[in-house]
Amino acid sequence: MPSNRTLPSLLLVALTSTIARADTVAPAPTLGTPRIHIASDFPITLHEVAPFIGDQIVCQAPCSQIVDGRANQEFYFAGDEIPRTPCFALAEKSGDVVATVHKGSFALLTTGHALMAPAILNIVAGGVLAPFMALERDAGTALDLQYATGATIGVGAALLVTSIVMIVEGKTRFRFDRL
Repeated sequence: MPSNRTLPSLLLVALTSTIARADTVAPAPTLGTPRIHIASDFPITLHEVAPFIGDQIVCQAPCSQIVDGRANQEFYFAGDEIPRTPCFALAEKSGDVVATVHKGSFALLTTGHALMAPAILNIVAGGVLAPFMALERDAGTALDLQYATGATIGVGAALLVTSIVMIVEGKTRFRFDRL
């Protein structure tokens, strides 16, 4: 059994080692200040939207730095010759976060938007032809109008579906995951 003099010494050593270990524990992550890691197979940068002064590059892939988003400001990912992502906030993120970015295509995006107008015009034109088809008394002309209406609406629908797929596939997408 230890003597009375060594017991207080042992308690003091135990107490100071507990305090020292408590000081070395990493602080809890703060909401809105995540450490961003960008997972991408192409050059990509994280930008902060800064109205009036111009957007600023916060970090470049692979990044791995803490980004302060507590002010609920907006950010986006962008790269050379790829469309930028929609804006997002980091106020609800904390700790280590991986942003997986899949690049889009300006060619697909632009072509998809260009096909949207003729697609809608064809559908509208087919809708305009439909009443004339119903009012036509001559069987031959009614059949011709039926074919024209069906073809116009069909081409419009095919263009519309194609343009929507091209727009969706042309966008740069991202996903956040915990590390």
